[in-house]
Amino acid sequence: MKITNYLLYHDNDIPYETIPSPNFSNYFRPEYLVLHCTTGFTVEDGVRSLIDPRPDRPDLRVSAHLVIGREGRVVQLVPFNKCAWHCGPSLWNGIKGLNSRAIGIELVNAGDVERDGLGQWVLFAARAFRAADLYAGVVLLGVIGFLSATILGAVERYLLRWRVTP
Repeated sequence: MKITNYLLYHDNDIPYETIPSPNFSNYFRPEYLVLHCTTGFTVEDGVRSLIDPRPDRPDLRVSAHLVIGREGRVVQLVPFNKCAWHCGPSLWNGIKGLNSRAIGIELVNAGDVERDGLGQWVLFAARAFRAADLYAGVVLLGVIGFLSATILGAVERYLLRWRVTP
């Protein structure tokens, strides 16, 4: 896995799938890595909202640099030299506007869940899920990690954790 011209490539020089999002800006100085969960079950679910130009509601436009599926599919939406819109009007650790300072990676996952009285995993909207549909212990909404490793290292570690070959 490598980055060439701000896009993600396999070691054999074949690019990872790219579905361009129109939701990005040019000013970008990445220092951080922000991992999110998509609150969906497929890469398509995650990508759909991240490429929607929302002409009716430009205030709701969002994007991310990468979406990583449960089966190991990696889709790049925004090149690594552009600012994806994944943090909103953020303030973290004294930093305003984290979008311009962070790579955004969306992990396909059900989202912020907890067990109900019956032992089922329940999303905030009260929908129950089987444990097999969730990443045990990987509710990453809002978890921020410093880019002391690289983007590639983070993606590779994530894929290895789930024993997926990129």
